Amino acid sequence: MEQINVIGELNEKNIFQSILKKPIELYEPNDDLVINLTQCTWIANSVIPDLLIFGEQINVQKGIKPILFIPSDGKDVSRIKEYLWDIRFVYYAEMYEIFDTRYLRKSDESEYMKRMMPDYCITCGYGHGGYKNSYIQKNEEDRMKMDVLNRYSEIFRKYLHQYYYAKVKTDDDGRKQYIEFNSIQQFIIQIALNAFHHGHRQVYISMQGNRKDGECSIAISDNGQGMANSIVDKDEPMALYSEEHFIQFTDYQRDIVACVEALAYRYDDSVYGLFNVMNELLAIRGWMLIHTDNSQICIDGACKKYIKNISDRKSFARGLMRYLKDMPDRRTQTPYFCGTHFKIFFPVEGDRT
Repeated sequence: MEQINVIGELNEKNIFQSILKKPIELYEPNDDLVINLTQCTWIANSVIPDLLIFGEQINVQKGIKPILFIPSDGKDVSRIKEYLWDIRFVYYAEMYEIFDTRYLRKSDESEYMKRMMPDYCITCGYGHGGYKNSYIQKNEEDRMKMDVLNRYSEIFRKYLHQYYYAKVKTDDDGRKQYIEFNSIQQFIIQIALNAFHHGHRQVYISMQGNRKDGECSIAISDNGQGMANSIVDKDEPMALYSEEHFIQFTDYQRDIVACVEALAYRYDDSVYGLFNVMNELLAIRGWMLIHTDNSQICIDGACKKYIKNISDRKSFARGLMRYLKDMPDRRTQTPYFCGTHFKIFFPVEGDRT
């Protein structure tokens, strides 16, 4: 039996030193694994999708259903137990049978069903994009879009109303309609759709409207083929390297370049994408972590001077590579964790009246 001890708060800064420290490929098949939360003080919303993906991967690849151990007493652990129920973590852990939740049982689970989900932190999960039945897949994609537009709408209006804008749409009779959009909602939808098309099983989205440090966080995690493979699959040539050159890199180098290529992909495109989100984040002092397979990069305000007065996609990608070279703390080699995982953080302006 193996045991992972989580000490203190589990968040985006230390998940690779605890839950994800040991690559899944090194576990023995069908072994017992206990994730001990006795000394855990909190689990940040930003790692909830990663935790669910980890549970799925080790279950599918190794036949291991990790046990989440939380003692029955203690103020912090009791609070964590309630929190995991409230944000629907337990719901997905049990529905997809990826965690053993026997220690998360509550004395009166009916009380959970009577409560409304908190507007400050909500998790959603969606079936994979590998359905043979295209009708079922389309329904699942539509469900995801409606959840992002509706389930998260209160969070956006309350904390992120600055991202709303009006878009003019002309109907067949030439009449103009003003439709309200939220640019970040559109981004979440696009990232989740990409995950559907490249993912093997599930896509998870979790959003928290107001963290204790005055930030909003959005986390999207999938179990797909990784960003490097997605970049190679695209029809358009890469901005920096030929495919032949790209595949000669080490896994770590290739993942870093793939993240940069993904950011640069929509540089001169009218389609809203990762490039636009990055610019909006930097404009409001936000920041972003992008992890894929073996590597993670951090995009924050320090990169502004490297991409200032850039006029083409290739120069933009080169600027980001210089930023990551000059600031090695913004790029990290991690234990292998399959898929692509976004963590986005926005400053919160305050409640909307």
